[in-house]
Amino acid sequence: MQFRFLQFLRWLNEQEQKWTINAVAHRIVHGGELFISSVLLNEEITNELKQLNSLAPLHQPHNVAAVEIIKKLTLRIII
Repeated sequence: MQFRFLQFLRWLNEQEQKWTINAVAHRIVHGGELFISSVLLNEEITNELKQLNSLAPLHQPHNVAAVEIIKKLTLRIII
């Protein structure tokens, strides 16, 4: 997944449109009873989402990993 995102960023930079990414939205499969609507992610919320991995073990770990990868690659973007 990290490779695909890097490919996208590379493609974006090659365009002559001067596009920039200002925000990234990502759907997390399970927020338990803690998160019942959209939230801005920070380190604390990401850690709380990791604690919910057992509620959706086939999806939750991958969704949280995607958030962490995007955050590492694009520190100036609001996640």
